[in-house]
Amino acid sequence: MRALFFLCAGAFTLAGTPQALGQAGTPQTISESPGLYYAQEPGNPSARVKLNATRAEMKEVYKIKFNFDITRTGVTVQAVLPGETAKMVIKTRQPVFFFNLSPGTPPSAGLIDSNGKPITSAYSYRLLRFRAKNGNRSVDVGGLSLTGGTASSDKKIEVRFTADTVSPTVFKVHPNAPLAPGQYAFVNVARESDLGDGGVSDTVFDFTIE
Repeated sequence: MRALFFLCAGAFTLAGTPQALGQAGTPQTISESPGLYYAQEPGNPSARVKLNATRAEMKEVYKIKFNFDITRTGVTVQAVLPGETAKMVIKTRQPVFFFNLSPGTPPSAGLIDSNGKPITSAYSYRLLRFRAKNGNRSVDVGGLSLTGGTASSDKKIEVRFTADTVSPTVFKVHPNAPLAPGQYAFVNVARESDLGDGGVSDTVFDFTIE
């Protein structure tokens, strides 16, 4: 007997319509304000440009699997960004970034997680590769099995990176291997999260690798 799979994609929005926070991904002049900076020339601070954040739409996608007499139901959380490419286009396969995690004034002006707490480490982010399709970009960022246990994002779309400490609030970040062309974003996702603890922030830093 073949197993039957059903995907209910009529998901509801957790975080509103995807939108830009300012002009998402538009290069800016370097400043000391909190945020993520792309180092066009890693040894030249004046050549860094700031990535404005993009707000993702968080969708719940219900998956139901009937396998003989066993029924398994799960909920996958997807982060969806508008457009199939980011405004920030990077032409190198080995980009270098700097996270400035200094406190904002007020604190909410700094980088905060989904619970409103300041982010203090670059490793609070995960670098994920998004799928571009039908005018959007999306990625699975976690989920919950209704029969027990949690599901994390697909390891195949997570990109490992190294974060070197420059100062107590500044981190130099680079992928551990060259990036393939495609769509990426730094997403603040709890390592062990479920839908009940607010473990996924809807504010991401997205970019395209050509």
